[in-house]
Amino acid sequence: MRPRSWKLGPFLVVAAIALSACTPGKSYRFPSVRIDATVNPDGSLTLVEQRTYDFRGHFHFATFTVEHKQFDDVVDVHVREGTTDYAPDGVQTAGHASYDDPVLEGPGGFKFKATWWFDAANQNRTFTISYRVLCAVDVYSDTAHLLWKFIGEGWSVPTDSALITVHLPGASVAPPQRPAGSCFAAVDDTSKPLPPVTTRALVAGEVRAWGHGPLQGTVHIPDPQTVVLDVQDVVPGAFVEGSLVFPASTVPFASASSQPHLASVLAEESALADQANAAREHQRVVDSRRSLFRRLLTLWAIGLVIFAVVVIVIARRYDRVPGLPSELDARPSRTCIRQSSPCDGHGCIATLV
Repeated sequence: MRPRSWKLGPFLVVAAIALSACTPGKSYRFPSVRIDATVNPDGSLTLVEQRTYDFRGHFHFATFTVEHKQFDDVVDVHVREGTTDYAPDGVQTAGHASYDDPVLEGPGGFKFKATWWFDAANQNRTFTISYRVLCAVDVYSDTAHLLWKFIGEGWSVPTDSALITVHLPGASVAPPQRPAGSCFAAVDDTSKPLPPVTTRALVAGEVRAWGHGPLQGTVHIPDPQTVVLDVQDVVPGAFVEGSLVFPASTVPFASASSQPHLASVLAEESALADQANAAREHQRVVDSRRSLFRRLLTLWAIGLVIFAVVVIVIARRYDRVPGLPSELDARPSRTCIRQSSPCDGHGCIATLV
């Protein structure tokens, strides 16, 4: 699939970090964020996020928050580093973590909050945060729609590279009867395994995807059941959101609305694409003007240097002060005090210069 435009869109989930307060000389950034997201047949979304921190100075804890789509929808949360899990006992020492739900802090509404403690100084550390969100996929009579903000506006530092991979299940060949009522009401026991169903692989054209956020991002579909969002240089406060539509039969255990929705999604994405293209063209014009100004400024600076060199050369050539002749140029001359008398030993000897 060709890369898709990135556009602004509404949010569902926000993730944010709060580190020990940065004093002068302390800073951090994210060289890399890798998110692996899997859509499950019940409409839930399992996320595994590997977030690399570049610490400059000493840091001791971090927090990660997920904004609720509805209460109690964030489950199975774990934090680990490498193969070591952080113990979820709330002890505020390195190697331990605490999970609070719900909390109300920062922008947005109520959130699930994970806090973990460590000791880091002038080094890179990669933490893996995994969790599952219930009812993440909205199912309609003609499509299933995942609208998910994988990186929220809460980050106050830049991300150099973000790569998000979304995996979709196959389509059910003989879908079971869907649960009645709302999605969350149908989730009575998330620990129960789902019954097996016969599925087929998705085919090209059944999945469509768009990205919302930075204009420099791309979306491509390497195969019908995988969507990849790739964006570089995510500035502080920016978000990365994915919008995917796919057959409703891929999530046969999720409750569904009887209303169609695909046409609405396509119309909205088309409008957002037009906005993104207009913003991209505006940015191209601005960048072109800036580039022209930089070239003119460079030429002006070069011309100024050449002019100064010419002036200096001319000044040295035409405004020189003659120096005194050397001793070899001095010519002794004898003359008489009186012109009428020949010079003799009583005459005057002078050196004329």
